[in-house]
Amino acid sequence: MRKFAILLITLILMLSLFSGINVSASDNIKAKNDIFAVSRGGDTSRFPQNSIEAIEACLELNIDAVSATARKTKDGKIVLFEQESTKDICVDKSGKRVDKKISETDYKTLSSYFLLSPGSKNLSRKTNSKITLMTDAFEAIKGKMIMIIDCDEAILDDVYEEIFLGGFAHDVIFRCNEMKTEDLLSWASSKVAKPEIIASYHGNVIFSAINKYNFAKNNNICAAEFTTKNPYGVVYSDFFTSRFSAIKVVAPVYDENLCGKRPDNISGWEDLISRGYNIIETANAKEFSAYISLLEENLNSLENVYNNLKDTDLSRFTPASTENFKKNLENAEKILKAEKTASVAEIGKCIDDIELSANEFENADGNNDKAFSVTPMKIFWIVFALALFVSSQIYLFKKTKKA
Repeated sequence: MRKFAILLITLILMLSLFSGINVSASDNIKAKNDIFAVSRGGDTSRFPQNSIEAIEACLELNIDAVSATARKTKDGKIVLFEQESTKDICVDKSGKRVDKKISETDYKTLSSYFLLSPGSKNLSRKTNSKITLMTDAFEAIKGKMIMIIDCDEAILDDVYEEIFLGGFAHDVIFRCNEMKTEDLLSWASSKVAKPEIIASYHGNVIFSAINKYNFAKNNNICAAEFTTKNPYGVVYSDFFTSRFSAIKVVAPVYDENLCGKRPDNISGWEDLISRGYNIIETANAKEFSAYISLLEENLNSLENVYNNLKDTDLSRFTPASTENFKKNLENAEKILKAEKTASVAEIGKCIDDIELSANEFENADGNNDKAFSVTPMKIFWIVFALALFVSSQIYLFKKTKKA
């Protein structure tokens, strides 16, 4: 019966591929030219990590994917849970904290526990949220988001089988950091419906990082992840990040040990985006969603300013007065056409520069746009002339009085 079910699902998946019903996770990532937002465990500002509520909340935000760790229970169920132990994360129905290992506990027991609210363990309280079955999470997102699933090599086949049998093969990307990317790719290629994977490199050796990036690019892997504890690591250098173009690159900001100690806030996001990282994996889904909205608004504003001013007739003005304006327009065009998304700060500065430089010649007469401008030197000569005039008048007055 199980073999028949697998065969049936295979036929359905093949038909959907040929009929164009579904779009793969890889196509979803590659279709986005801007920043791809990944929430680690869902919206944890309001709900417990990896709960159905936290995952569903991301559907209301500007979030493209949710990442989570899959674990296997004692009786073979696949659940989403960040740690192996329930310590400081779960309580029983009486509110007493429980400390059980996921792999040594059956799902019936685990499903009787309640997740604690996000925040300090001393202030967290019992919620109505429960430990989430992986398939329930896929059902919740309804194909509107991607799930990035982390898991140990030992349960990789079990996780894949549940996803495959559930018909969610189009909605998942696998990441297994304990495996070499070459081995993970080989595993994925052996499957009936080949799942997408993320290539991973953790370290600070430039040639190893380059080799990993080239391997991902040459094998059409949808994304690559480069992590290090070192804030000045080679994976953040211009020499390395200048290569980013062919594939998406992941920055897991939710853990400072994976992103060179950068904070999971606008400061860290801006830094990584400016370096070319375009998949930001954050634990602050709500804040990052607001940041993405701001980034999109600024890009739209820049595009409007550029389109409104790019055809300005400059023949009426002197070359000197339009030089900065031309440079700023070129910079705007570069930002709008670049493969790397500029930061909010860069875009805002570009808008200000264009508008300021446009004002320099906006009211000029066409012959000498600086003729009536106020400068320190002109103020000096005006004051000097007035002083000379007053002095001469006083001198003449005294001379007349004596006469």
